Amino acid sequence: MKSNNGYWLVLYPFIFIFSKEKNVLFYNSQTGNYIVNISSRIDRELKLLDNSYSIEITLDELNESVVSSLISRLINNRFGELVPRKSTLKKPISVIPQLIIDNYSLNTLSVDSFKKFSEFTELTLYINGKCSNNCANCGVSSKQHLWCFKQKGELSIERIVSFLSFIPFSGLIKLSIAGGDIFSYKHLETLCSYISNFSIAKRFVIHSLSIIKNANNLKWLFGSNNTIDVLFEPQCSVERFAKVSELLDSNQLFSRFILEVISIEDYTYAMELADRFQRSVEIVPTYIGTNREFFVDNIYLNMESILNNRLSMREIFAHQLINTNRFGRLILSADGNIYTSLNSEPVGTIESDIFSLVDEQLKKGSAWRSIRNNDICDKCLFQWLCPSPSEYNEVLDQPNMCDLRSLSIE
Repeated sequence: MKSNNGYWLVLYPFIFIFSKEKNVLFYNSQTGNYIVNISSRIDRELKLLDNSYSIEITLDELNESVVSSLISRLINNRFGELVPRKSTLKKPISVIPQLIIDNYSLNTLSVDSFKKFSEFTELTLYINGKCSNNCANCGVSSKQHLWCFKQKGELSIERIVSFLSFIPFSGLIKLSIAGGDIFSYKHLETLCSYISNFSIAKRFVIHSLSIIKNANNLKWLFGSNNTIDVLFEPQCSVERFAKVSELLDSNQLFSRFILEVISIEDYTYAMELADRFQRSVEIVPTYIGTNREFFVDNIYLNMESILNNRLSMREIFAHQLINTNRFGRLILSADGNIYTSLNSEPVGTIESDIFSLVDEQLKKGSAWRSIRNNDICDKCLFQWLCPSPSEYNEVLDQPNMCDLRSLSIE
């Protein structure tokens, strides 16, 4: 007969336990607090489904300094509680956080097929590839960011209108219009008028030089749900920054200034430019093949940067199932091909049945389902707290983009 002089250690249902080899991480998805420890009986038994996040702790164990220290940290940081065995006749239970995966089976006639189609939330539409600007990083940046870039092809206004007819039946919330230089598309005004009928967010991606060259046509882009993403290459001139600011403000266009950087000097310059004009900017690094050290020093993750980014239970589950950077996004290029990532092969064309295409992305391992299950990340304690793989991982040909040694707990 068991003694009633011990305790039940019960974890709260918003606590995650991750273990790799000899290490364990307890993570509080409500507060972002965490505890890293050497793996022991406590975490191994708590993870067993039959135990329902509740295990017995004896008085002898509480007298052990290692066990007592861990339990004190768990209780003090609101990871769980100790319940005296003699105070309850039944074992208290909790709920282990588990990912329940929906069954994305192909059934185009069911209500579920429309539910699945609502997962398609973002479309980037490259209407043309023509551009007279000569940006130094055009080719390499196109594989990392959904910006304007030179490419072959141009989509007719008729094909675009026909393709976009799906919007009222989808969950699309954001439509991005990009090119080459979208102002070189002769039907741009017509396209802007057409998409204004959809009550979704519209984003126009335009190089800063093209803004200046087409000042008289900026009025086409005006709209209550419209944003102009203006691109500036590294260390662009102060005069151009000022001119673009003036033009967009005078046309009452809501804009986002994106400043590309490839070095720490570029970053410093961009910050000074933003401070000088008191303008909010987004600073975006681009890998050009010769600036790996800049990425290692400033972009690569470490233990502190991962754990300082509080993740909810929903976000942690999402990292285990989908790529949160790419999920729900399709890219239609100027040649009529459809991609989930410009670093992968086409998944269809403008003539494809869009319902079936979306369904296929949900079912198979496309860029939508690219997660951190590679050989390196599989060994990491912080596998599901880390951001989903991005285009940077592809162009740097490095699946983890972190200093794995700094993520080891000794």
